[in-house]
Amino acid sequence: VNVLSTTLFNDTALTETTRATIDAYTLLSNGERIYDRLHSEKVVPDTSIASFPTYETPFVTAVGKVLDFGDITCVIKDTGDTVVITSDNTGTITMNCGDTLTVTTDGFNAIKSSTGIVVDGDTVIDGWTTEGDLYINSAQDLTDVTINGDLRIATGADSVLSFTNVTVTGSVWNDSDTNTLEIQIDSTSDMTAGDEGTGAGETNIVGEILTFTSSGVIVGSRIQLYNVTTSLELDNTIDDGNWSYQDTDGNIAIDDIIRLRVTHTDGATAMLPFEGLAIASATGGSFLVSQEDDEIYNAYAIDGSTITGFEADYVDNEFDITIANNWTAKDLYSWSVYNQTTQEGIQAFFGAFEAIDIANLRINTDILNVYFDNNTSTNVHQTDNIRIYRADELYPVKNPTTGGGGIDVVWRDKVFIAETGVSGLTTSESSILSNIEADTNELQTNQGNFATATGFATEVKQDIMQTDITTTKKKATLAANLSA
Repeated sequence: VNVLSTTLFNDTALTETTRATIDAYTLLSNGERIYDRLHSEKVVPDTSIASFPTYETPFVTAVGKVLDFGDITCVIKDTGDTVVITSDNTGTITMNCGDTLTVTTDGFNAIKSSTGIVVDGDTVIDGWTTEGDLYINSAQDLTDVTINGDLRIATGADSVLSFTNVTVTGSVWNDSDTNTLEIQIDSTSDMTAGDEGTGAGETNIVGEILTFTSSGVIVGSRIQLYNVTTSLELDNTIDDGNWSYQDTDGNIAIDDIIRLRVTHTDGATAMLPFEGLAIASATGGSFLVSQEDDEIYNAYAIDGSTITGFEADYVDNEFDITIANNWTAKDLYSWSVYNQTTQEGIQAFFGAFEAIDIANLRINTDILNVYFDNNTSTNVHQTDNIRIYRADELYPVKNPTTGGGGIDVVWRDKVFIAETGVSGLTTSESSILSNIEADTNELQTNQGNFATATGFATEVKQDIMQTDITTTKKKATLAANLSA
């Protein structure tokens, strides 16, 4: 009787040594069962009682945690016989691994084949590494998979797949010539398409879709969304009350700094420009917008969209005067506020020109190095007395101008505002002054009769005075008695 032929002793990678148990496996649901079963297939029955069982050349070898199939194509299925071998040590081995091929703790976690690994069905292979090209014939999502080779997908239908933490060192190919393939990947995945495109037989890889929203924006405002990290404009549009941005092109990565700008005019009224920053999360981000009245624009009461004679030079960073007419600072400011609500204006001139107060307008040179330029040959001048100056105090006119004509602008000294009909005091100062005035009026009303005055400690002062008089009288009486 051959006792030892039913027990496998001499392979430390085996997790089961009883051949009958191994041969009873119905599913090869992890790497250990695959290794056990394929080695059992190669046992040579031994008729010698004194000998250990011996093997023919095995179908698979263990190299660390790698199942190495050599030049045998490894096919993983979720149905059929447990093991189907098409030829001896070459060709194809098909294994029924059930619905999931599991990576066990400290067990096998990689499959290697020079002729390819095929997932023919819906078996989940999450957590595995393939050393060699991987072929997938079903529309399945992947998680925590590394493919050291190409990934070729043939679903036979238009498909959208989701990959999380998947790396493909080769290329991704759509082997369904008549169908589209879209793969949505997260920020931890890394792959490129070998047949990039969105049409049939092409592969469209899109990054994780991050969504950005805003609240508090006035309908009709212009919105610009910008990736500060990558210096890329993402959106530039007019808000219709339902603005949001979805990054379907992979232009935003988690932790990117995203900027939102908002500008708004409505005829002769406007809001101050708003700017906010957000850090992109795994889902995107949101902005809470607070738009405040532009009191200077509203006080000027000019519709900036109707002003002519000024143009923004986005190449040379200039306010260009384009017609041979004199002009006002009010018109210039109103036009510039409106200009920031245009697509190019919010991009290039946002925050560059600011009203300090109703009589002083500043070019913020730390934001943009703006100068005035005259495109005409006629000398023109500013006809109001509002100061227009650069933050660095340099002369704000280009010299020489493009057209040769000069520009006279009020720029040197701060213009102080004279107020009439108002005190000029702060609220706190006005309150203190009012209290002093009330006390003074009270004294005037009750002069000569402090007992009727309010708000003063007149009674206490009278009591002290009466006490002092009484004490003096007592001292005088005592002195008289002592001298008698």
